[in-house]
Amino acid sequence: MKLFIELIAVFILSLFPYRILFFKEKKQEFSSILEDEFIKDIDQLISENIADTDFQVIDIERSLGLSRPVLLQKIKQAKGTTLVNYIKYKRIEKAKLLLATTTDNISEVAYKVGYVDPKYFSKTFKKQEKKSPSQYRKSYYKNEEIQNDKDFDFYLKK
Repeated sequence: MKLFIELIAVFILSLFPYRILFFKEKKQEFSSILEDEFIKDIDQLISENIADTDFQVIDIERSLGLSRPVLLQKIKQAKGTTLVNYIKYKRIEKAKLLLATTTDNISEVAYKVGYVDPKYFSKTFKKQEKKSPSQYRKSYYKNEEIQNDKDFDFYLKK
């Protein structure tokens, strides 16, 4: 009987690491869902305030109810960058969209994405995209024309 109990105990203990692994995986899945929601909230705040030149990290802190260290740690963990750089990134992404879909001049685009100084906007844009806003716009329309020509050629071949 003692041997039987010892065998059952060994069997139960051998299952224990798998239980830990199972719960660890569930915890990671839950953390991932929370992280996605956290990023969605930040993205929404940034998009709602993208034209606001006074929009800062403290505004996100207040909206989410998080302290600065916790907020900065979470964004660094989720995106691998600082919150300030993430806001800049989102502003430049919005600027790319505006450059591709509007005829606004570079200064107007800069103001629409929250930059006060169009020169600083151009410098930041070039640093991220490796080309100036006007070069980006030209290359976008050039690629668009090439794509339209290909679509037209395909249509003619039918």
